[in-house]
Amino acid sequence: MRRILMMPDYRSDNPYQQLLADGLLEQGKQVKFPKGYRRVLPVTRASLDHAPIDVLHLHWPGPYLKGQTWAVKVVYAVKLLVDLFCVRQQGIRIVWTVHNKVSHDTDVPELELWVRRGVARLADRLIVHDEATRREVAKTYRIPAAKIHVIPHGHYRDVYGDSVPKAEAREALDVPQMGRVFLNFGMLRPYKGIETLLDVWPVYQRDHPADTLLIAGKPADLEYEEALRSQVQACPNAILEARFIPDEDVHLYFSAADVMVLPFRQITTSGSMLLAMSYGTPIIAPRMASLEKTLQPATDLLYEEENLLSTLRRSQHVNIEALAQKTKEACDRLSWDRISGQTWGVYAEAAQKELVSA
Repeated sequence: MRRILMMPDYRSDNPYQQLLADGLLEQGKQVKFPKGYRRVLPVTRASLDHAPIDVLHLHWPGPYLKGQTWAVKVVYAVKLLVDLFCVRQQGIRIVWTVHNKVSHDTDVPELELWVRRGVARLADRLIVHDEATRREVAKTYRIPAAKIHVIPHGHYRDVYGDSVPKAEAREALDVPQMGRVFLNFGMLRPYKGIETLLDVWPVYQRDHPADTLLIAGKPADLEYEEALRSQVQACPNAILEARFIPDEDVHLYFSAADVMVLPFRQITTSGSMLLAMSYGTPIIAPRMASLEKTLQPATDLLYEEENLLSTLRRSQHVNIEALAQKTKEACDRLSWDRISGQTWGVYAEAAQKELVSA
């Protein structure tokens, strides 16, 4: 058993799948991705295109849940379950990596939860990135915890450019040389709590006028971008770059920054946090179990519910260089060689062992 089909293909937006596929390829496995999108049974047809396939590794089900109305969304939800059932009828094992319990921007959470429970039952094994999420997924999807494996998300050290001197990066980005730079980087979406950060920044900045807040990333939509711009205008020393950041420029932002600020409202796994860890950038974020486990031992600036402002202030009294070193140590555990080996172990178990009853 060595032929894997990964779906959907999100490699253009996130290097995660390519890094995992590269790790599996180094172990002699064959990893395929779908070509284009078919409206009718897209997963089944992709598996036939690349036949024979041993394992379907499903990642984000969202692209298969389309529609502008409730009725159309229901049709697509049922179609996805039928599609996966047909895949199983071919003798293909299904492994699903659950990146979030429901999509962050879903407008039909009840329907999406229903279809995700169906997918969880059809899947032979599930993968999550931490133990806290494993417990939540087992409870939410109503499946045995024994069916779920914990494999961490890998780092991005080998994807983007190497760090450059801080002064050079700040000059390239036209960011002030004096003071600390607090960075918020990644897709700009409401669940990431950026509005909360902009609410407290003017209060923090009164005591630290030399510091800069740099927010960079592509907004979810034009309306959200305009809302953020309105807030930023009222914030001293706050910069908003509301655009897609090219891969070749990513290293400049983390080279320029002293601290990454991620005031999430809800999250399971954060690619932005893993990117910051890849550059050894200390992180301010809520003390959520999933984030805390990944970041150990560099958890000095994790905070409880309403303490973002006090944590920004407290960061002034933390040894940032020492915390950056601890962040690098936390990132050392997230090698893709290890992660791809663990993933292959899940594939093998799905193929060889008696299925856990759902």
